Amino acid sequence: MVIRYASRELKTAGPNAGRQTMGQREEMVSCSLVPGNLAQAIQKPGLYFQGCGSNLHPELVRSLVLSEPPLLRLLPELEGGKAIFNEFMSKVWEPATRGFLEGPEAVVKAAVDGFGELGYSGSDKKMTFETLEPVVRSFLLDNAPEWRALTSSRDPFPDLPPNAVAHIKVPTLLLSGQRSMTLNGLVDRQLEKLLPQGERIIISNATHEMWNEYPEECRKEVLAFIGKHYHRLQ
Repeated sequence: MVIRYASRELKTAGPNAGRQTMGQREEMVSCSLVPGNLAQAIQKPGLYFQGCGSNLHPELVRSLVLSEPPLLRLLPELEGGKAIFNEFMSKVWEPATRGFLEGPEAVVKAAVDGFGELGYSGSDKKMTFETLEPVVRSFLLDNAPEWRALTSSRDPFPDLPPNAVAHIKVPTLLLSGQRSMTLNGLVDRQLEKLLPQGERIIISNATHEMWNEYPEECRKEVLAFIGKHYHRLQ
Protein backbone atom coordinates (compact mmCIF):
# COMPACT_ATOMS: atom_id res chain seq x y z
CA MET A 1 0.00 0.00 0.00
CA VAL A 2 1.40 3.40 -0.90
CA ILE A 3 -0.04 6.71 0.25
CA ARG A 4 1.56 9.87 -1.08
CA TYR A 5 1.08 13.27 0.49
CA ALA A 6 2.24 16.53 -0.95
CA SER A 7 1.46 18.70 2.04
CA ARG A 8 3.49 18.98 5.17
CA GLU A 9 2.40 19.41 8.76
CA LEU A 10 -0.07 22.27 8.92
CA LYS A 11 -2.32 23.91 11.45
CA THR A 12 -5.15 25.72 9.74
CA ALA A 13 -7.06 28.76 10.84
CA GLY A 14 -10.49 27.19 10.93
CA PRO A 15 -12.46 26.50 14.11
CA ASN A 16 -12.16 22.75 13.63
CA ALA A 17 -8.52 22.82 12.63
CA GLY A 18 -6.20 20.15 13.97
CA ARG A 19 -2.53 19.41 13.68
CA GLN A 20 -0.97 16.11 12.77
CA THR A 21 2.50 15.10 11.74
CA MET A 22 3.04 13.41 8.40
CA GLY A 23 3.37 10.06 10.14
CA GLN A 24 0.13 10.51 12.02
CA ARG A 25 -1.72 11.63 8.91
CA GLU A 26 -0.43 8.69 6.89
CA GLU A 27 -1.47 6.26 9.61
CA MET A 28 -5.00 7.69 9.64
CA VAL A 29 -5.57 6.57 6.10
CA SER A 30 -3.35 3.58 5.61
CA CYS A 31 -3.67 1.58 8.83
CA SER A 32 -6.77 -0.29 7.68
CA LEU A 33 -6.31 -0.29 3.93
CA VAL A 34 -5.68 -3.51 2.11
CA PRO A 35 -2.00 -4.17 1.22
CA GLY A 36 -1.26 -4.14 -2.47
CA ASN A 37 -3.51 -1.24 -3.45
CA LEU A 38 -2.00 1.95 -4.74
CA ALA A 39 -3.70 5.21 -3.87
CA GLN A 40 -2.41 8.71 -4.30
CA ALA A 41 -3.69 11.44 -2.00
CA ILE A 42 -3.05 14.75 -3.69
CA GLN A 43 -3.39 17.93 -1.66
CA LYS A 44 -0.61 20.42 -2.21
CA PRO A 45 1.28 21.97 -5.11
CA GLY A 46 4.39 19.97 -4.20
CA LEU A 47 2.99 16.89 -5.98
CA TYR A 48 1.37 18.38 -9.06
CA PHE A 49 2.79 15.67 -11.24
CA GLN A 50 1.61 12.85 -8.99
CA GLY A 51 -1.87 13.60 -10.30
CA CYS A 52 -0.62 12.63 -13.74
CA GLY A 53 0.82 9.32 -12.52
CA SER A 54 -2.11 7.22 -13.69
CA ASN A 55 -1.76 8.72 -17.15
CA LEU A 56 2.01 8.28 -17.39
CA HIS A 57 2.33 4.89 -15.69
CA PRO A 58 -1.14 3.26 -15.58
CA GLU A 59 0.33 -0.10 -14.61
CA LEU A 60 1.38 1.39 -11.25
CA VAL A 61 -2.02 2.74 -10.28
CA ARG A 62 -5.06 0.76 -9.19
CA SER A 63 -7.03 3.60 -7.63
CA LEU A 64 -6.73 7.33 -7.01
CA VAL A 65 -7.82 9.59 -4.18
CA LEU A 66 -7.57 13.26 -5.13
CA SER A 67 -8.12 16.04 -2.61
CA GLU A 68 -8.72 19.09 -4.79
CA PRO A 69 -5.73 18.72 -7.13
CA PRO A 70 -4.59 22.16 -8.40
CA LEU A 71 -5.24 21.54 -12.09
CA LEU A 72 -5.87 25.23 -12.64
CA ARG A 73 -5.18 25.08 -16.36
CA LEU A 74 -8.58 23.46 -16.77
CA LEU A 75 -10.26 26.67 -15.62
CA PRO A 76 -9.93 28.95 -18.68
CA GLU A 77 -11.84 26.48 -20.83
CA LEU A 78 -14.77 26.23 -18.40
CA GLU A 79 -17.76 28.55 -18.24
CA GLY A 80 -16.78 31.40 -15.91
CA GLY A 81 -13.44 29.74 -15.27
CA LYS A 82 -11.23 32.26 -17.02
CA ALA A 83 -12.44 35.11 -14.80
CA ILE A 84 -11.96 32.95 -11.69
CA PHE A 85 -8.44 32.02 -12.78
CA ASN A 86 -7.55 35.65 -13.49
CA GLU A 87 -8.91 36.70 -10.10
CA PHE A 88 -6.76 34.07 -8.38
CA MET A 89 -3.68 35.27 -10.22
CA SER A 90 -4.34 38.95 -9.52
CA LYS A 91 -5.31 38.58 -5.84
CA VAL A 92 -3.03 35.76 -4.72
CA TRP A 93 -0.29 34.74 -7.14
CA GLU A 94 0.93 38.09 -8.44
CA PRO A 95 0.91 39.87 -5.03
CA ALA A 96 2.78 36.92 -3.52
CA THR A 97 5.35 37.10 -6.31
CA ARG A 98 5.86 40.84 -5.73
CA GLY A 99 6.10 40.24 -2.00
CA PHE A 100 9.51 38.61 -2.31
CA LEU A 101 10.95 42.00 -3.13
CA GLU A 102 10.16 42.95 0.49
CA GLY A 103 10.80 39.68 2.30
CA PRO A 104 9.22 36.39 3.47
CA GLU A 105 6.54 37.99 5.65
CA ALA A 106 5.36 40.19 2.80
CA VAL A 107 4.85 37.23 0.47
CA VAL A 108 3.00 35.14 3.05
CA LYS A 109 0.84 38.09 4.08
CA ALA A 110 0.00 38.82 0.44
CA ALA A 111 -0.96 35.21 -0.22
CA VAL A 112 -3.08 34.80 2.93
CA ASP A 113 -4.84 38.13 2.45
CA GLY A 114 -5.46 37.23 -1.19
CA PHE A 115 -7.05 33.92 -0.25
CA GLY A 116 -9.20 35.81 2.22
CA GLU A 117 -10.34 38.15 -0.56
CA LEU A 118 -11.43 35.07 -2.52
CA GLY A 119 -13.58 33.97 0.41
CA TYR A 120 -11.31 31.19 1.63
CA SER A 121 -11.69 30.69 5.38
CA GLY A 122 -12.36 27.99 7.90
CA SER A 123 -15.03 30.13 9.53
CA ASP A 124 -17.63 32.75 8.65
CA LYS A 125 -15.08 35.51 9.27
CA LYS A 126 -12.85 36.88 6.55
CA MET A 127 -9.35 35.47 6.77
CA THR A 128 -6.35 37.81 6.87
CA PHE A 129 -2.76 37.32 7.91
CA GLU A 130 -3.36 39.42 11.01
CA THR A 131 -6.34 37.34 12.15
CA LEU A 132 -4.37 34.08 12.14
CA GLU A 133 -3.11 32.71 15.42
CA PRO A 134 0.59 33.47 16.08
CA VAL A 135 1.53 29.79 15.81
CA VAL A 136 -0.11 29.59 12.39
CA ARG A 137 1.61 32.75 11.16
CA SER A 138 4.93 31.37 12.39
CA PHE A 139 4.39 28.08 10.59
CA LEU A 140 3.48 29.80 7.33
CA LEU A 141 6.56 32.01 7.56
CA ASP A 142 8.71 28.91 8.04
CA ASN A 143 7.30 27.62 4.74
CA ALA A 144 7.85 30.84 2.79
CA PRO A 145 10.59 29.15 0.67
CA GLU A 146 7.87 26.92 -0.82
CA TRP A 147 6.05 30.00 -2.08
CA ARG A 148 9.30 31.37 -3.47
CA ALA A 149 9.87 28.16 -5.43
CA LEU A 150 6.29 28.07 -6.72
CA THR A 151 5.96 31.71 -7.71
CA SER A 152 9.37 31.75 -9.40
CA SER A 153 8.65 28.62 -11.43
CA ARG A 154 8.21 29.02 -15.18
CA ASP A 155 5.51 26.36 -15.09
CA PRO A 156 3.79 26.39 -11.67
CA PHE A 157 0.60 24.80 -13.00
CA PRO A 158 1.56 21.86 -15.25
CA ASP A 159 -1.01 20.97 -17.84
CA LEU A 160 -3.13 17.81 -17.77
CA PRO A 161 -5.47 18.16 -20.76
CA PRO A 162 -9.09 16.97 -20.56
CA ASN A 163 -8.41 14.14 -23.01
CA ALA A 164 -5.62 12.87 -20.74
CA VAL A 165 -7.94 12.98 -17.72
CA ALA A 166 -10.55 11.03 -19.67
CA HIS A 167 -8.00 8.24 -20.24
CA ILE A 168 -7.59 7.66 -16.50
CA LYS A 169 -9.61 4.47 -16.23
CA VAL A 170 -9.02 3.52 -12.60
CA PRO A 171 -11.60 4.17 -9.84
CA THR A 172 -11.01 7.71 -8.63
CA LEU A 173 -12.36 9.38 -5.51
CA LEU A 174 -12.56 13.19 -5.49
CA LEU A 175 -12.64 14.72 -2.02
CA SER A 176 -13.91 18.32 -1.98
CA GLY A 177 -14.25 20.78 0.90
CA GLN A 178 -17.59 22.53 1.31
CA ARG A 179 -15.80 25.77 2.23
CA SER A 180 -13.08 25.57 -0.41
CA MET A 181 -12.60 28.28 -2.98
CA THR A 182 -14.85 28.45 -6.02
CA LEU A 183 -11.98 27.48 -8.31
CA ASN A 184 -11.43 24.19 -6.43
CA GLY A 185 -15.08 23.24 -6.80
CA LEU A 186 -15.10 24.15 -10.49
CA VAL A 187 -12.04 21.98 -11.17
CA ASP A 188 -13.46 19.07 -9.17
CA ARG A 189 -16.82 19.20 -10.95
CA GLN A 190 -15.03 19.08 -14.30
CA LEU A 191 -12.88 16.16 -13.18
CA GLU A 192 -16.01 14.34 -12.05
CA LYS A 193 -17.41 14.71 -15.57
CA LEU A 194 -14.19 13.66 -17.30
CA LEU A 195 -13.13 10.67 -15.19
CA PRO A 196 -14.80 7.46 -16.41
CA GLN A 197 -14.86 6.03 -12.88
CA GLY A 198 -14.87 9.23 -10.90
CA GLU A 199 -16.80 9.65 -7.65
CA ARG A 200 -17.03 12.89 -5.68
CA ILE A 201 -17.60 13.38 -1.96
CA ILE A 202 -17.99 16.83 -0.38
CA ILE A 203 -16.70 17.04 3.20
CA SER A 204 -19.12 19.20 5.17
CA ASN A 205 -17.72 22.50 6.53
CA ALA A 206 -14.20 21.61 5.35
CA THR A 207 -11.82 23.83 3.40
CA HIS A 208 -8.96 22.74 1.15
CA GLU A 209 -7.22 21.63 4.38
CA MET A 210 -9.84 18.93 4.93
CA TRP A 211 -7.30 16.29 5.98
CA ASN A 212 -6.19 18.55 8.86
CA GLU A 213 -9.67 19.73 9.79
CA TYR A 214 -11.64 16.48 9.43
CA PRO A 215 -9.12 13.62 9.28
CA GLU A 216 -11.51 10.92 10.46
CA GLU A 217 -14.21 11.90 7.97
CA CYS A 218 -11.69 11.86 5.12
CA ARG A 219 -10.25 8.56 6.24
CA LYS A 220 -13.73 7.05 6.48
CA GLU A 221 -14.56 8.05 2.92
CA VAL A 222 -11.26 6.67 1.58
CA LEU A 223 -11.72 3.36 3.37
CA ALA A 224 -15.27 3.03 2.07
CA PHE A 225 -14.09 3.83 -1.46
CA ILE A 226 -11.28 1.27 -1.38
CA GLY A 227 -13.57 -1.30 0.18
CA LYS A 228 -16.19 -0.81 -2.53
CA HIS A 229 -13.69 -1.33 -5.31
CA TYR A 230 -11.44 -3.90 -3.61
CA HIS A 231 -12.66 -6.84 -5.68
CA ARG A 232 -11.55 -4.98 -8.81
CA LEU A 233 -8.19 -3.92 -7.37
CA GLN A 234 -6.73 -7.32 -6.58
